[in-house]
Parts: sequence; C-alpha cells; structure tokens
Amino acid sequence: MSEILRKMPLVLLGTVLNLYGAVFISAAAADFNYACSDCHENIKSVLTEKHPEVGQGECFLCHTEGENTVRLGKIIHEKHIADMGISEETCLACHKLSADNTITVNNTENITVDKSDIADAAEKFVTFYEPGKLANSHKNAGEYCLSCHKTFDIDESENMSSKCIACHGDYEVMAKKTESSAFIRNPHKHHYQSLDCTKCHIVHDDFTDYCLKCHQWNFTWQQKIKK
Repeated sequence: MSEILRKMPLVLLGTVLNLYGAVFISAAAADFNYACSDCHENIKSVLTEKHPEVGQGECFLCHTEGENTVRLGKIIHEKHIADMGISEETCLACHKLSADNTITVNNTENITVDKSDIADAAEKFVTFYEPGKLANSHKNAGEYCLSCHKTFDIDESENMSSKCIACHGDYEVMAKKTESSAFIRNPHKHHYQSLDCTKCHIVHDDFTDYCLKCHQWNFTWQQKIKK
C-alpha cells in the first residue's frame, strides 16, 4: 500500500501533463485557419485505407511541421487544383479570411497574404504544377515554398540570389557545370558576376535571356527534373 501511495504523485503529475498536453495540441490544431470541415463533413471519406484512424478536425495534430506538413500540402493542393483550378476564389474556399483581411498560408512560420495579393500569389503558386516552369522543377525535386520564401512579397524576387547560390553554388561553380553546354558561350561565365540569378531564371515565369540585350547567343533553359 505504501508503495502505491508513494507512486501516486507521479501518476497524478503524468495525468496532469497529459491533460495539458492534449489541451495544448487541440488548441494548436484549432489555430490552423483552414476550412476543411466546411466541405468535408466526413474526413474519413477522403483518406486512404492505410491512413491511421483520425477524427474530424484532427489533421493538424500530426501535420504541423516538417515533412508531414509538406506532404499534406502537396496532396491537398494537387487534388484541389485539379478539381477546382486556382484563383482568389478557390484560395478563399480553404484559407479563411481573418479580421485583418489576410489569409494564413503557413501557421508554424506565421506567413500570411493580404487579400489584395491573393490573386498574384495564386498565379505564382500554380506554376509549381506547370511543366516547363522552374518552380515545377523545384517541386519535382522535393522543394516547397518555404525552401526559398519566408514571407510573401512581390518584390522579394529581386533578393533571391543568395538563396539560389546557397543551393546551387555561385557563378564559378555554375560555370563549371555548364562549361560543356552546346551554347557558343558559357552562360554562367560572363562579365556580370554580381548579376541576380532571377534576371534569367524567373522561377514562377518563363526563362529570360538577359544577355540578349547586347548579344545573340540565344541562351535557353530546359527542364530536366520532371515528375
């Protein structure tokens, strides 16, 4: 009996911690401003047979960070874009508009988009699913929005070179990678060694041959990483 009494405080403490842990997780899940249950009255109807048992509104108990979040985001967007297309209207169908006229696109990093920018954000986001776009290559390589962006800013593209270099290397590294290309000149060995990568490689739009302003070398970009 004395042994049981001695262990009771630990049991009680464990119960309290579990209780507060459950409350914390539930509160965190409630903070995700997505309207899944507005359309899916029975969440089980859209899950695979192998998916663990989950209750209504409990998706974000697991899908809150890391690879689980990326995987869920890709699945949801691919399915919804295929069925509904993408526009300001379809974004707002899932991402609830808050009191300050913004939508949340990532809760863990607290990334929001103003309502006035939603159409532009949607136009850029859909390029993830457009073959021939550099954004599509990034998606196919396993990257996602947060790999490059920490906020949504239409002017951010002018400051992306440091992020490009962090993954792909600087001009010296890139020049070695393209020294055997079929072009007349090596596209990465030129006199503008501080030129922003996005002057040519516009991730969410078509490639632009910046050198064409003065030269007729006709540089192009071809997608290699395909789905």
